[in-house]
This record gives sequence, structure tokens and C-alpha cells, in this order.
Amino acid sequence: MIAKRALYALRAAGVFHHRSRRSVWLHGDTRDDFARAAELIRDVRAAALAHRIVLTSRSAETCAWLTRRYPNEFALPAPIDVDVVFRRFVHQLRPEVLIVLGADLGGRALVERTRRAGVPIVVRTPRLACADVVTHLAGASIATSYDRAGRVPSRGSRLAASAAGRMLVGLQRGRRLDELLALGAELGSPRTVLCLGNGPSSEDPRALTLAHDALFRVNWRWRARGRLLAPQVVFVGDHRSVWKIGGCTFAFRDDEFEREVRLARALRLRLTPVDTFVVANALPWVRDDLWPARPTNGALMIATAAALRPARLVIAGIDLFAHPQGKYPDDADAENGYAPVHDRTVDLAVIRRALADYRGEVTIIGDALAAALGGVERDTFPAAAAARH
Repeated sequence: MIAKRALYALRAAGVFHHRSRRSVWLHGDTRDDFARAAELIRDVRAAALAHRIVLTSRSAETCAWLTRRYPNEFALPAPIDVDVVFRRFVHQLRPEVLIVLGADLGGRALVERTRRAGVPIVVRTPRLACADVVTHLAGASIATSYDRAGRVPSRGSRLAASAAGRMLVGLQRGRRLDELLALGAELGSPRTVLCLGNGPSSEDPRALTLAHDALFRVNWRWRARGRLLAPQVVFVGDHRSVWKIGGCTFAFRDDEFEREVRLARALRLRLTPVDTFVVANALPWVRDDLWPARPTNGALMIATAAALRPARLVIAGIDLFAHPQGKYPDDADAENGYAPVHDRTVDLAVIRRALADYRGEVTIIGDALAAALGGVERDTFPAAAAARH
């Protein structure tokens, strides 16, 4: 509890790593403020895909709830009333509008500093529509698709690309499995691969009791639930996976992200060797730049497993954020939806492409994915299709 309060105080004082080229800032004090604005938040996110969504509150409890509810957005304490802190907040997040959700206008000092910074302020009313907010995005071009140019590389990514960063990454020990053959050999040429996403169907009794030769998982959330805790391959989207999990091969979407995570691990003095696998090197057709949005780790996991050609492939926990129990088996608060960098249509296209070339037995546990795939057919975007020829 003390550590959480200290972290909240540091972030309120401007000590945080979040950065964006442009953002929409929403401020409220209570959970009810944000709960009443849930539809507005969804509409703003859909209309301003090139913007990050920044959610702030002066309540530590509300901030903790926002972190759980909106894990794909920036949830932060409101900046304290100190000039240098507020300037840092605006400089790093570059808000183009502040939407005030609470009745007290977010505090007089916060509003006054925001006005002086030249950031337009919109006070939410029952009649406030998304279009009204969009008109206040000063000088912004509202993107209609995922805009990679609108994403700011993290400090870790930039450091990992520097000469010093590459040197630190080079000190990390462990093997790099660069080809599917190498990964298959490491796994002992498994006949049955169980792919578990993090959706509620990952804990369907059929998945939990199924015999398998290799287990693939995504990130680390599943550790606390105490089921199927020894995956052979973990697909990494969250840096914390590499220091919360051991005894497996870590799979990364591309070289850049692998370097970034290896650097973060080195800076935390995690020096035990780790084996890694880069999906885009083995399967170039899944690269980010070939798709309108970034394929999720769940889709990359399925593509990798299918490419290994096991006799049987079992998929569970890929619920396309459409499961009635929510996003995760153990978290009713988290908003059940795709992050802005991902897209359901892209995920389904990647999964269809992977399974269309697979000749073994496929078992899908989870009604959402099974219904969406129906009969597995080719359904790819032109750029990805062209890359295969």
C-alpha cells in the first residue's frame, strides 16, 4: 500500500514515462464521473485514432480503477499545482483538448493552468457529443485508421537503438532461435500445441485438462490464477513478462521490440540467460507494416504454432474481446475491447491466413472465435497478400 501511494505521488509530481505526439485528455474525480462518460470515451477513441487517450483524477482510488478499466490508455494522477510539473505534463502528453467530466471543473488551478497553456477546455454535459469534442482538437487531423506516425517511440526503444543501448543488449545472454526449424527442434517437434490467450475461454475445463506436448501463452496475467503455469513459449507484449516468468522461450513481434525488452531487462539487472524468437523474422507476412493495424500477440501465437505443423492445434482464450464474462477470467473491471493499435478484422485475417495453410487438426475452444472463423477461408489484406508473392 505504501509503495502504491508513493508511486501515485511521484506520478502526480510529473515522474512518469508516458509520452504522445497528441492526446485527448479527460479529467474526473470519481469512478462515477468516468462510468457516466464511458460512451463518450469510446466515441472519442474511435474518432481520434491518432491520439492517445489520457485519463486523470486527483483520487488514487479512481486512478487505480482507471488503470484496471482502461489498460490500453494512459491513466495518471492529475498534475499537482506546480508550474514545472504542469509544463512537463503538457510537454510529454501534448493534449489538444481537456474534457472535464466532474462537477467541480477538475479544480480551479488545473483549469486555469490548462487555459494558460492554450489547451481548449470542454465541460461535459448530457448533450455533449463526440463531434463537439472533435471540433476542439486544435489543428489536429483526425485519423480514420491506426496511425503509426502518431505514436511516439518510448524512451526504451530509442535507447535500445542507440550505440550504448545496443552494447547493453549485447551483454544479455541466451540463444536467439531465428528460424521455425530451430524453435521446433527446441520444442521437440510437438504433435499437439495448446495456444492459450488471456480471454475467459482460456480457463474452459476442456483447455485446462487437455493433453499437449507444447503450451504457448501470452504475457503474464495468468500466473496469479495458478493454472497451466509452465509454458514453453510466451509471446511478449508487456515488458514485465520477461522478469515475471522463467524457463521458457520468449517470442517478440519484431527485432526492435526484442531489443527494447532485452534492454529493460538488463537495466533491471536481470542477468540470467533468456532464449528468444522473433516472429516477423520467421514469418515475414505478419510484419506490422503489411497490415492496417498491428496483429495481436494472440494472432501471432496462432500463426507461429500453425507454421510449426503439429498434428493437432488447440486454441483457447482468443475471444476477440467479445466474451460475455469480460476481457479476462478474473477481472470484471477491464474494458472488453481492442487497444487502438489492434483491430478485430486484422486479427481474423491473420488467423485465417495461418490456418488456411495448416493441414492438421484444429480445435477451437471459445464461441466467439469459432463463430467468427466459421469455415476457415483466406481473407487477407492486399499488402500482406502481395508480400507472399
